[in-house]
Amino acid sequence: MDKTYSQTHDECPACGKTERFFESILKELKGKGLIEPNITQFSFQIMQGVLLDEAKIKALSFQDDLPGFFLIWDFCADCGCQYAVRLERKVAKKKPSLLIPGLNQNVLMNRAQRRRSERENLGNN
Repeated sequence: MDKTYSQTHDECPACGKTERFFESILKELKGKGLIEPNITQFSFQIMQGVLLDEAKIKALSFQDDLPGFFLIWDFCADCGCQYAVRLERKVAKKKPSLLIPGLNQNVLMNRAQRRRSERENLGNN
């Protein structure tokens, strides 16, 4: 497969109609002023990522290119067929994560956990 694979489907592959289910709801919400005009899809219609197990990703070096994907999907408003409106192959890079002992733990805790930890630390002083 070509590493620059990209497809856009303007019509349903099953029946050839162009009206999409979620797109029509989005247009209606925009018409009523309930959604910003620059929004083009609902967030749940967009999928992207790398199709590898998290453990394998952790084992890779930061220089490795990872094959990934980007997908926008919808349903045909006429026949109900689900299809990819836009499908692309992407290249992802592994990003380093920096954990500093004693510093980042508070960032990873929610507010209740941070307060509990702070109370416990005050009692120990």
